Amino acid sequence: MSHGSVCELAYCRSCINVRKCVVPAKRVGAKADRLPVETHYRSLSQNALRLLILALALVTVPLVTRLPQWVVWENGPVENAQAIVLLFGAIVAGLSAARARTREARAFWLAAAPLWLIFFGRELSWGAVFLTPLDMTPEGPVFSSHALFYKPVVHPAVGLLIAFSLYQLFVRRGIRLLANVHRSGRFPFFELVVAAIGFIVSTATEGHAHLSLPLTAGPAQIAEECAELVAYLALLSGQWRLLGHAAPQTA
Repeated sequence: MSHGSVCELAYCRSCINVRKCVVPAKRVGAKADRLPVETHYRSLSQNALRLLILALALVTVPLVTRLPQWVVWENGPVENAQAIVLLFGAIVAGLSAARARTREARAFWLAAAPLWLIFFGRELSWGAVFLTPLDMTPEGPVFSSHALFYKPVVHPAVGLLIAFSLYQLFVRRGIRLLANVHRSGRFPFFELVVAAIGFIVSTATEGHAHLSLPLTAGPAQIAEECAELVAYLALLSGQWRLLGHAAPQTA
C-alpha cells in the first residue's frame, strides 16, 4: 500500500484496525465525500436514541405507581415496543453482515443477529402470544409456549443459534471488531452499563437472583417491563455506535 493522502473512512479494505490509514487518494473515490454527511446523521440518530433512553429511564420511576396495568400486559404497548426494538436490532445486524467488507466485521454481525432473534422470540413467548389467551388475570392475559406444537424444538434451536454466534465470534474472529473499537476509544460503555442496570432492575422486580424491590405486584410488573425496554434500547444504541466502525467501503 503506497503512502498518499489520508483515508477518512473508519475502515479500509487493506486495514482491519480502527485508525486513519494511508491510501492513495484515487482509491477513495468521489463517494467518500458523502462519508462526513453519513457520519453526521449517524451521530445525530445515536444522540437522539441516547436521549430517548435517558428520558424513558427518568419518567419510569415516577410513573411506576401511576401507569395503568394494561400498558405492560402481554401484547400491550410496552411489550410490543420491546418486540419492535428487538426485531429492528436483528434486521440492522443482518443488513450489516450482508454489507460488511471484512471477515471480522461480517462474523461479528452474523453473531449479533441470532442473539437479537432469541430475545425477540422470548418476548413473544416463542409465538404463543398469537394464540388465544389461556386465562385472564389482573396481570393481563396468560399465554403459554407449552400450547405450541413446535415447543419441543425451541430450546434446541436456541442452543444452535447461540453456538452459531459463539462460532462467529471466536472461530471466525468477529470479536476482533470489539477489540478494535475498544482501542479506538469509542467502545459503547455507557450503553452497556445502562443495559446492565435495566436487566438487574428487571430481575429484581421478579425476585430472582436473591434480588428484590419494595414494590407490590402491579408496580413491579410495570417496573420490570419498562426496565427491559430501556435495556433493549440501550443495546440497540450500542449496536448503532458500532456501525461507524464496520460501515461498508466503496472503491
